[in-house]
Amino acid sequence: MVVSQNQVQLVRHGEVCFSVHRLPWQTAECLLGPADELIGYMRRSFGQPIPQPDVMSKKKLDLPVEIVLNLDFTAELEREEFEIHVDPQRVLLRGRTEAAVFHAVYWFLEEALGVRWLWPGASGEVVPKHQDLCFKCGTWRKKPDYAWRNIGLGGSMYAASDRDTMLHGVLGLPLEYLQECDRWCRRNRFGGLKIADGHRWSEIAPAERFGQSDPDLYALIDGKRDNVPMDGKHYNQPCLSNPKVINRMADYACSRFDAQGDLDGFSIALNDGGGQCQCDNCLELDRQFGAEDIQTIEHVDKVTDEAGDANSDQKSVTDRVIWQANQVAKKVAERFSNRKILMILYSFFRRPPVSQKLGEDVIGQYCVMGHSFWNKEARDTELARIKEMSKSVPSFAVYEYYSNGAWPEMHRLFPRLVEQSVRDYYKAGVRYYSTQPTMGFATNGLNLFLLGRCLWDTTTSYDSVLEDYCRSGFGPAKVSMQRFFEAFSDRWKQTVSGTELPQSPVAV
Repeated sequence: MVVSQNQVQLVRHGEVCFSVHRLPWQTAECLLGPADELIGYMRRSFGQPIPQPDVMSKKKLDLPVEIVLNLDFTAELEREEFEIHVDPQRVLLRGRTEAAVFHAVYWFLEEALGVRWLWPGASGEVVPKHQDLCFKCGTWRKKPDYAWRNIGLGGSMYAASDRDTMLHGVLGLPLEYLQECDRWCRRNRFGGLKIADGHRWSEIAPAERFGQSDPDLYALIDGKRDNVPMDGKHYNQPCLSNPKVINRMADYACSRFDAQGDLDGFSIALNDGGGQCQCDNCLELDRQFGAEDIQTIEHVDKVTDEAGDANSDQKSVTDRVIWQANQVAKKVAERFSNRKILMILYSFFRRPPVSQKLGEDVIGQYCVMGHSFWNKEARDTELARIKEMSKSVPSFAVYEYYSNGAWPEMHRLFPRLVEQSVRDYYKAGVRYYSTQPTMGFATNGLNLFLLGRCLWDTTTSYDSVLEDYCRSGFGPAKVSMQRFFEAFSDRWKQTVSGTELPQSPVAV
């Protein structure tokens, strides 16, 4: 095997030519996770132990190449940004945080060794064997386009914090599988900010605890406070004009930040369902904001139906919700100036506001169904709303219902919509992204594999990812699997995102 001056040789005739080092040694414990991943997959790929120096004996290894994992807290790199420098004697994987070093390791394993993680678990791992291996010299700096790239595997099972309780404790899904899903997400460079998202009002002020003692915390509906405990997620909405609600939300968010030092954001999102407050003070807020006559979102999209009955006389309360979130954020900022509050732009507060604007420290999370976008009316309407909403939401997020309306997971592939919608959202100013896909890797895994790459790099091409997915995962069956995936994704397109039922058979 001829090695050029522009390459580093890693394996020659079945023998490794390198050793793995962790720097600095004073913080080497922070690098054990990334190092274990790098060494473990190299051992499997090269079929032999990977040399590491014995720092106690200080015995030097007589090998021509060093692979160095460097956690450099002083590096002029962003939180998840990593740098890889390769020359004929050294491969340097450098980041300012542990997460960034993990990203560098996985990028290097993919690019240099061809490792892939197509779906969770051992069957989804692709680890090519190498007897001879070189890698090109050069310097690469990589960072994600989206600052938050989250797969909410809890899906319909309430908030993300309830995922293990519901999926494992109630439905019996093995905890080991949930942990495998977490590892799959990390290896495919999901992650970013750590945010406790989801509907949280029932956690902040459960009606079981406050319903009788503080009924005015809850919405006034038809002259009565909605303070009788429901199911921990629906109704029992807050009275947004009540200062006690603002204080309770702010105090609770601060308590979470106190308890979890690595938490970047906390959701104060209202409960699911309707039941917005009709008290005089809340209605007065609507009048002050010029929003008292604004109707809820139009029901032109035949796929989404988040705001209930199209004939409902419920008005939009977006301005009221935004105003209240800003009040909470101001109080939180007095104690935690570098944390974010999250609110959901959903249901009766999904229409763009009239006069209110969210502060930078509040993430506004717009709920949308990108899988519906083969329906042109739905696509045009939603993208227009998102562009308009972005004018009032500087920290803009989307919440994608990948599985909504299709439980259990039907085989519903929409990869070209994944590619295009992620790009369209980014152009509109969206920098935070979360999904509700449940556990459907067996049927819709290609959507999620592609999503990870698109969220990291919005210029990612679906065609190149499909070719890689089928070549890496199915080898000689690559062409047949490409035809299979294209046939099913074309079928979803033919249904106009589920709104029409074509009569012609599927041709594979």
